[in-house]
Amino acid sequence: MWGGSYQFSKSAYDAFVPDTEDSALLERARQATAFLNGKEENPFGQLAREQLSLIVYDEGGEFTMNERHAAWQELSKRECEWTVYMGHKISAEIQTTGSKDQGLYEMLDYYRSLPPIEQAQLGNYEADIMMQFSISEVEWPEFNTSLIDMIAKEWEPAKDAMANPLDPQAEGSPNGEPKA
Repeated sequence: MWGGSYQFSKSAYDAFVPDTEDSALLERARQATAFLNGKEENPFGQLAREQLSLIVYDEGGEFTMNERHAAWQELSKRECEWTVYMGHKISAEIQTTGSKDQGLYEMLDYYRSLPPIEQAQLGNYEADIMMQFSISEVEWPEFNTSLIDMIAKEWEPAKDAMANPLDPQAEGSPNGEPKA
């Protein structure tokens, strides 16, 4: 949406004027285009994240492509700022405590605060973060036995049969009779 295809059609997007008599909507579209051409501030710079997401992901035609692009640039700017902040915070936490768990909790809170459409864009973000916690910090499901124990028990009859494959009394022997 914002890569080469946007750049290819940029002159058409810049020339587009919404089909409305509403002067506020016309001005907003003009400001977005001016911003994208480096002439004005982003008209969406003061909006809440939820409002920006609604504009960026609008498919109902309420916003021009340039308005959506300007809103996307504001979201991207905020995301970059937050990423730099978290990078510094986690680095400092690791240096002082040897752990990054508090930073990871903050990342989870941030993710959970995102609008659902943005959470969906991030895929398995929550699971990815959970996998980075210290093993003692995560509530992992309890298993009665380890996977290795389960595999060992599964293969025990085969091991007995392989110990003496000609012994008719061995469990799993070729004649199919169990051990006496």
